[in-house]
Amino acid sequence: MKHSIFFSCILSFLLVIHPVFAEKAYSPTVPITVKIDFGPADRPSIEKKIRIQDQSTPKEALKSFISVEEGFVCCHDGEIKGIGGVGVDPIKNRWWLLKINGSAKNANPQKTKLKAGDLMEWVYSQEVQ
Repeated sequence: MKHSIFFSCILSFLLVIHPVFAEKAYSPTVPITVKIDFGPADRPSIEKKIRIQDQSTPKEALKSFISVEEGFVCCHDGEIKGIGGVGVDPIKNRWWLLKINGSAKNANPQKTKLKAGDLMEWVYSQEVQ
């Protein structure tokens, strides 16, 4: 009798509770396009269609297919310091700029949430002083 109650509880958990957790743990993937322009680093640009977890951040999406160096650039430790072996260079005034759907306004590598069809661009540029 005790075993019967125990197995009923386990079965109830698997049939009712478990799918809720599984749905959150395995969110659907969505397609986005990624462009990386290495600019003055003299490397060929990359353009690639990838699939990411819906609502991923640009930083998460980038890390899913290319090496990313994180560290302190100007404000905190989690910033993008390098992509594909090309790092920021404050002496030469070279920085990585993020654009989402053609706009850098409000594009934040750690906070922006990507959705299906987005274009995520990373541009390595040298600002003229």
